[in-house]
Amino acid sequence: MPDIKPGNVLLIDKRHLHNIDHHKFAICICISSNRFLYINSNPSRFAAPETQVQILGSAELPFLTHVSYVDVANVHELPRKAVVFAIENGNIRGNISKNLRDRIKAAAIQAITLTTVDREMILNLL
Repeated sequence: MPDIKPGNVLLIDKRHLHNIDHHKFAICICISSNRFLYINSNPSRFAAPETQVQILGSAELPFLTHVSYVDVANVHELPRKAVVFAIENGNIRGNISKNLRDRIKAAAIQAITLTTVDREMILNLL
């Protein structure tokens, strides 16, 4: 099985996600605790704007077809089976750039919704 590292992007199958009706791109923060950030097509209307990091589509991540947003307001603990399924099915899509990492870290500092543990994981592991 490939070695997943912080910053790797996986495509998570919707069958393994609760209350989500489509596949999700997710950025690994910590593989041992299955913590990920979601990439969304639109910024969350429920989160502070400074916690939504814009990605300029394929200019930043070649597998994206349009401008998207990393939701840094919420870290998601994915089911282990979702992560294993993505890995076993070749759904590791790439790695985020240092520039995007830095922007995510800056947003994490501003995100009052993050727990101290999740903020520290983003700042220290990503």
